[in-house]
Amino acid sequence: MSRFVTPLIALLGAAIVTHGLAIFTLPVFLYDLATGRSSSGAPGRSARLCFCVFVVATLLAPAAVSVRNSFAAGTPVFVSYNAGINLYIGNHHDLEQTLGRRGGYEWGELFRDPYTSGAKKPAAMNRFFVGRAIEEWLEHPGAMFITVGKKALIALSGAEPQRNFPIYPLRENSRVLSALLWEIDVAGFVLFAFPAGLLIPLAGLGFWGVRRAEIEVCVGKERASLGGWVAILHMIGMLVFFPTARYRLPALILLLPFVGAVVVAVFDRLRQLHEQHQLRSGTSSGGSSGARLGTWAIVAGLLFVLVNPVASNVFRHPVKDRAEHLFFSALQAEQRLRLRHDKNLEARMLAQVNEAIRIDPDYPEPVQLLAVYYVVRDIDRSLAYFSRLNELVPNDQTVLEQIRAAEAMRDRKTMRDRKTMREEKAIRDQERKN
Repeated sequence: MSRFVTPLIALLGAAIVTHGLAIFTLPVFLYDLATGRSSSGAPGRSARLCFCVFVVATLLAPAAVSVRNSFAAGTPVFVSYNAGINLYIGNHHDLEQTLGRRGGYEWGELFRDPYTSGAKKPAAMNRFFVGRAIEEWLEHPGAMFITVGKKALIALSGAEPQRNFPIYPLRENSRVLSALLWEIDVAGFVLFAFPAGLLIPLAGLGFWGVRRAEIEVCVGKERASLGGWVAILHMIGMLVFFPTARYRLPALILLLPFVGAVVVAVFDRLRQLHEQHQLRSGTSSGGSSGARLGTWAIVAGLLFVLVNPVASNVFRHPVKDRAEHLFFSALQAEQRLRLRHDKNLEARMLAQVNEAIRIDPDYPEPVQLLAVYYVVRDIDRSLAYFSRLNELVPNDQTVLEQIRAAEAMRDRKTMRDRKTMREEKAIRDQERKN
């Protein structure tokens, strides 16, 4: 590994800056580095020195960001200040309530308590939510272990966790994403999700095969399984907070070699069985290959069921998820309409947002989208939607300001219409006199 140390340090440091969970993979690299140098006959002092240099050099990049944050924010922040709120969201005794919050108004409600307590700066909010997370563990220790189990299931699910931003609506505007990301479900119950629903079981099978020496590798099982251990530690780091599609992606990439290994191994076993069948051989090797292939099929089937029908339906809310899907699709269409007008796109956008309101009437974001959309098209209809929005999120200052601005536009429009009517009447009166 020594020849790869320098680029690995740079890559790992950069990864920590852009993806903080990468720091949880550091112990794997340190273990591999230490054992690799020990096995090569390097003296203990040299191995310890290399170990320390690797740690310090890896943390140089995030340390530089921390210094920059200290100057910009006036307070020490390692990489970003959202660790506290993410820790609280993912370690609440009612995980479904915190993890199921939609972006927008529901997300904004989380910040009421910090503001009330006087925590208004990002660093103060971070400390507030870290404290709340610790309180959750102390007050609900039993529920916290159940919460960790639920997060582990979400992390293993074939369906992409929809926290932060539902990525499935993006498929509607991308042929590539439509081919690479899809689900098979019945009444909202996921039976199979691609690609993770296939990659995770195959990768688990491949890692199991490498560790048990069922799959032949040319670099030894310890070195071959390094990527798997890194992915596992990355997943554990993710469980400290909560699983999302973007947090999980690096781990899935690291598991791809194990998917390839198991595919090659299965084809190799099938080829062996086919050759033995042609030779009509009844030797023990044929029975061993068939038995091992059957064991593999059982393990793969168990993993597939765990990842897809079981894990993919944790915290699944068909109505709520469908409404959010429709809203984000409509929002993307509305943003495209700002660039160019398209009657078909406009009709699709209106149909989607109205359907989202129909199936989830208390969802404020679709109501706000229509209120803003109709401001320059039908001010009275816009005010009707703003009135409904004010009922859903009462006393919200942003909504109240939007209502006042819309009412001012209506008043100006009314004054212009009256002026136009007076001018037209004067012209008609003048024509009659002539």
